[in-house]
Amino acid sequence: MNGRYLPLGAVLLLVACATPSVKPDVSASSAKPAAKYEVTVERTWSEATHPLDWPGIAAHFTEAIGATHNGSYTMFGDGAIATPGLEVLSQRGDATPFDEELAAAQKRGMVGTVFTLDPIRLVGGKSTAEIDATDAYSMLSLPWMLAPSPDWFAGVTSIPLKREGRWIEYEAITLYAWDSGTNDAKTYKAAKIAVNPFAPTTLSAAPMFFKEGRRIPVGSATIRKIG
Repeated sequence: MNGRYLPLGAVLLLVACATPSVKPDVSASSAKPAAKYEVTVERTWSEATHPLDWPGIAAHFTEAIGATHNGSYTMFGDGAIATPGLEVLSQRGDATPFDEELAAAQKRGMVGTVFTLDPIRLVGGKSTAEIDATDAYSMLSLPWMLAPSPDWFAGVTSIPLKREGRWIEYEAITLYAWDSGTNDAKTYKAAKIAVNPFAPTTLSAAPMFFKEGRRIPVGSATIRKIG
């Protein structure tokens, strides 16, 4: 499954197995892409790996929305307070209003290319996108919801694609469940319990993401330089 770029201010609803469409976002930066990357997410989250309270066949990774950005922008992180976009993404899996927040950050010169990944509905399934990075926007972030759940999500945040003056060739990232701090329900299908004000975003402490005291990954992400 392949991702597609979101032009500035657009709202995309993805369909699984969609035909790839890759377009550089020239509105955010006039600089030519300095490096091209393939970003791939794989789901391992399953009843076998996370049997406690398993939600059944409804379990899936929702569509993901990501961006290249500079160091002035943080999509999510440990101890940060969720934006309304992350609240909706982590609770309902919707890319809006996250895409609107990214569009606003583009206008402020903090975000470069915005892109999406299709949902992953099968265990072992993968979703891939190709993205352009520039010197001005050399960091990568990408979240998506673990659905169904109160407000649990996975993703990568503020990954530097350029280090010590060189573009990285490859990076493999183990993915764990996060809690956006916007809902206080404790099980996958429990009724929502609103949190006001939001608690800080953290890696999830829910028992279904642990085994014998060890945190269990929900998937992996790879970043590979292709040009």
